[in-house]
This record gives sequence, C-alpha cells and structure tokens, in this order.
Amino acid sequence: RHVTTMIGLVEAGLGVAAVPLMAMPAEDHPILTRVPLTDPQVMRSVGLIKRRGRTLTPAALELERLVVEMKVQPATLNN
Repeated sequence: RHVTTMIGLVEAGLGVAAVPLMAMPAEDHPILTRVPLTDPQVMRSVGLIKRRGRTLTPAALELERLVVEMKVQPATLNN
C-alpha cells in the first residue's frame, strides 16, 4: 500500500521491494535498478472507476481504451 515508503527504504539500503511497474523509479535512477520477476509470473488486477451519470472526457475515454487494451497485452519491463 505504501510504495513510496518501500522505495525510500530500498534507497536507504534497508532491503528490496516488489512494486508495480508503474511505481518503479525511472530506468536512469542513480541508486536503484529494475529486476524483472519472471518465474513465477506476477499478475495484478486493476480496474477503472467513474462517476455514475457523468460522460467521460475524450482523455478519460482514451485512458479507458488503453487500460482495456493492456488487459489483452500484459506489460513487461520493456513496455
């Protein structure tokens, strides 16, 4: 739940952490490095929420489309 705290602890040399790809620091982080978890395959469920009775903006509709597309094509460290 507290990804930022976990990353800070790893930066301080107090351990390692498994975090979602979207929460990982940039690839050029001066201290941390990414290590892919490949076996076993790690999955994460995500969902979208929206206000009932409201029309989505074009940007929100595009986000919804991208999330649905990602469901079909799971992310890798290279995505």
